[in-house]
Amino acid sequence: MKTRDWILFFAVYILLCGGTFIAAFAISADKPDVKLPPLTFEVLRFQFHDVDTVRGDVRLPWGAGILDKSIRANGFDGWEVDKTRKGVAPFSSFTEAQWSVETAKGEKARDEVRALAKGGRVYVQWNIKDENSVYGRIEGPLWIVKANGEVVELRSWAILNGHVRK
Repeated sequence: MKTRDWILFFAVYILLCGGTFIAAFAISADKPDVKLPPLTFEVLRFQFHDVDTVRGDVRLPWGAGILDKSIRANGFDGWEVDKTRKGVAPFSSFTEAQWSVETAKGEKARDEVRALAKGGRVYVQWNIKDENSVYGRIEGPLWIVKANGEVVELRSWAILNGHVRK
């Protein structure tokens, strides 16, 4: 293995993992027949919490990976599905009626992104400038490769479909 490969591996480990448990995957490293940006890693066993947050195992090069990590799609803020951020502005001033509207939009967006990704694959691009969000999640652009091979960049899709808070 070239020195450059080892440096990349340890840089990804230190910056992307942030001390998170690393494990070896016994899964084949097959890649889709589509072009994705550099430093884009597959998220295995993914589950969308809401339109901009997915949880899963991130497959890194050489069979290594990060198990059960929360990942936030950067570049947009989707509707909330619950009152988790209730103490943070602007949510701290929400009435029950506003929360009902917010969570209804959030559930609709979550259900639509789950349908979009069903049978497909999810990928996160390592974001060198801001690899972890304030909540300790990995943060970067997310890509969905649908079951039919179509590539969808999540941020653009969410904006186009009205799943972004203005």
